[in-house]
Amino acid sequence: MKKITNLPLNIILLASLALAQTENLTGKTAPEIIQRISGALFSFEEAVTISYFIIIIMTWLILLLILTELLKIIPLFTNLTSWISAIIIDLLFGVSGAIKTTINFLFGFTELLEFTNASQFIKISIVIALVIIIGLFILVMVRKIRWTIQKDKIEREGFEAGAQTSYIKEFLKSFTK
Repeated sequence: MKKITNLPLNIILLASLALAQTENLTGKTAPEIIQRISGALFSFEEAVTISYFIIIIMTWLILLLILTELLKIIPLFTNLTSWISAIIIDLLFGVSGAIKTTINFLFGFTELLEFTNASQFIKISIVIALVIIIGLFILVMVRKIRWTIQKDKIEREGFEAGAQTSYIKEFLKSFTK
């Protein structure tokens, strides 16, 4: 499962860094199909650059992984239903503009670098690093919470099984007296 989780993160990181590194693609407007996707799924009215769209997709996928892990905590959701539910919730986040707001907030941090004349590549790299660091931190915390819940459940079941065994032993001892 860890290889499946890490694979999209690695691919997106490498692709976004490769696209952001070439100066001619940094400010280039994305093709029409990408404009439509970003408008329909992420509520962007303005034109989106290719590197900005890659950051949108990266943020969307990290949020998808976090939501999937969160939904696995709930006993009602199996592996498949947690993925389907996470996709639906993630699409709702995108349509509502939450992902757009998050990315704009992170790009606000890069505006602090204006006085240093930082290039667009550095700004995009900082946003990518922030998204990955925050996303992985939340993902690790959710997995620890899920592990703790499962551990507590196993300990509780073991305690109940031990208590039942001791009751049975006491019951059998009452007949041998």
